[in-house]
Amino acid sequence: MAIIYKVAVYKYLSSTQLKRLFWEHAEHQTAAKRLTQLVRAGFLRRRFIHSKATDEGHNSRLAVFDWPGPCQTKLKQHCIDRRVEDRWQSYAVVIKSHAHDKTVSSGFLRHEIAISEFFLCLEEAATREGWRLWWMRTSSPLTKGVSCWVTLDPDAPNSDAVHFSPDSVYALADPQQQFRLGTLEYETRDKQKSRQAYRRRLRGHQAVAEQNIFAEILAQFIAAYHVPLHTDPTRVGMHVLSVARDVSPRDDLFLACASLYSPAVRFSFASLTDVTPATILSPIWLRTDEGVGGVPAQQPLLPGGPPVTRSSIERHELATVPRVSRSD
Repeated sequence: MAIIYKVAVYKYLSSTQLKRLFWEHAEHQTAAKRLTQLVRAGFLRRRFIHSKATDEGHNSRLAVFDWPGPCQTKLKQHCIDRRVEDRWQSYAVVIKSHAHDKTVSSGFLRHEIAISEFFLCLEEAATREGWRLWWMRTSSPLTKGVSCWVTLDPDAPNSDAVHFSPDSVYALADPQQQFRLGTLEYETRDKQKSRQAYRRRLRGHQAVAEQNIFAEILAQFIAAYHVPLHTDPTRVGMHVLSVARDVSPRDDLFLACASLYSPAVRFSFASLTDVTPATILSPIWLRTDEGVGGVPAQQPLLPGGPPVTRSSIERHELATVPRVSRSD
């Protein structure tokens, strides 16, 4: 049941990810055989997407597993038949995070297993370093109780509104029980025209934090997961993590959003290629805070260099921008 529970929590996991979690030193066929047994028994669903070309030049298929309604019903009946109904109770919170099943594309599945990869790395690193990942709710189209419309400037007449629907919401606590509460966005698009749309999307996160809407969302999660947060949720800052598929789109996103700043939000950017269990808590993050991990407005990037604005930063100059860790 540990395999089923992991898939239920993460929503989507690939065969490669599951092998790493449960059969790290076994042959691939060993993992594939056991996962196939779970699929045939009705406890998991399997779909295939095309993976990258192999060394021999052939396209390969990657199995992706999830836990839809019929599989949930099957497991519940299994627990009842075995008279272990108490084991089913651990799935109660997980099931509440699942919306109605729907047909999804291969692109969506790739997007979701990338998000799962991020949180698998974070969970492993947190466990090793004495941190705790209290919750992470993924898959925005399948996430309940998180999305809403928010006005970017509530004091301005006819202000634009954006749809706040993050890819994931999470709570992370360090060994001193200091909480990092926030959202994750995973961006895969390459076209330059999408960068301003992404900036607008993050402005929605900023508005949600500044108008205390995020605090209301947090209160629901804190109650559901029994988080020992003794601070007023309205006084907890919001961390917005933006992860791109590799370095180039990460740089584009950071440059498009580098001027975003609010005392209520920290915007951080990383490449998924830099994210591993060994690095995810370390200084791999670009951050837009003024003077801390970001690019100070009207300050020289290089010693003795001329002052520059954020909008004038060139991609090659990003190498001089300080990186921060998740503990900063």
